[in-house]
Amino acid sequence: MVAQTDVSTEMYPDNDAINETKVEVTPKTSTPKPKKIPAPKAKKQIKVKDKASNIDSNDNVVVAEKIIDQDNEAADAIKKNNESIVGEKLNQEKIQPKSQIDKSTHRRKNQNRRIKTQQEKIEEQSNPVTRLAGHQKTIRVPLTYTSDIIHHYLQLNQSTMLSAYERLAALLRMVSRDKPLSEHVSQWISKNAEICSVQLKELQEQRQSLEENLEDVELPEIIIPDSYKTVFEASHPIVHKMITLARAVDIELSACENLYHSGQLDDYEYTRLKEQATSIIRGSVDRIYKATKPGVRNGGRFSPKELAQWIREGNKLMFVDIPMQFQHITEDVETKSEST
Repeated sequence: MVAQTDVSTEMYPDNDAINETKVEVTPKTSTPKPKKIPAPKAKKQIKVKDKASNIDSNDNVVVAEKIIDQDNEAADAIKKNNESIVGEKLNQEKIQPKSQIDKSTHRRKNQNRRIKTQQEKIEEQSNPVTRLAGHQKTIRVPLTYTSDIIHHYLQLNQSTMLSAYERLAALLRMVSRDKPLSEHVSQWISKNAEICSVQLKELQEQRQSLEENLEDVELPEIIIPDSYKTVFEASHPIVHKMITLARAVDIELSACENLYHSGQLDDYEYTRLKEQATSIIRGSVDRIYKATKPGVRNGGRFSPKELAQWIREGNKLMFVDIPMQFQHITEDVETKSEST
């Protein structure tokens, strides 16, 4: 044994290589066992026996795998269907609360938008200026008032008021060289102011009749805000007619408000007088816009030139939808109903 070892050592100095060679050439005494294929579950084996009882083991494995794949696909389909149904139910449950939240959010946004728009309108209407400012001499007329009702009306309408009277101013300039047309426009303006005077007189009489039945009560101290003032910048002296009307209505409304604050008028009577008073100014402005409507281009701005041309063609400024009690004032001026 020792001699064999010495010979091998001399011929093959690298014993590790010899050992490796021996390992590689050493024949295996036993044949390799076939890999064990895991048997399908009992449920699947039953399917194999039922469907392929006369085929060998390899075919059984293939068939079993196909059956398992089919079952898995069916199970996955059922699972996905169930998940879809559950998901739809969950979505339906979530839709209603979400829609309610969206609606409430939308309402809040609309409310904020309305408040913002209201404030923007107030800013746009404050201290109105004629379009001709900077192009010709203008008239700056301040207006200080004491009535809450006038204040609330002017906040959203003072620029609209000035624009209406600026229409009349522009028309007077356009027809200034034609005496009959100039007289016609001036007559219409006077009639419009006369209607306001009659309405204001009726309001005064109603207030005075209420005061006759009231007890003498000391008027409480009333604080008038410093913001109760504005400034109009106009292009024509006709603005003084507008200011005169506003001051007259303010004086009458202040008298009504004093009765209310002293407890002599209830809310119903006060509201009725308030609506009647604001209708005096609103009616005056509304009649101007309706009478000058023929001078408005289709979908465009008012054109005094077109209105003057319309009058030169034989047309007249009209009073539209005048109440019966005021029609005697406008007998010598054309009137019509807006519906006709």
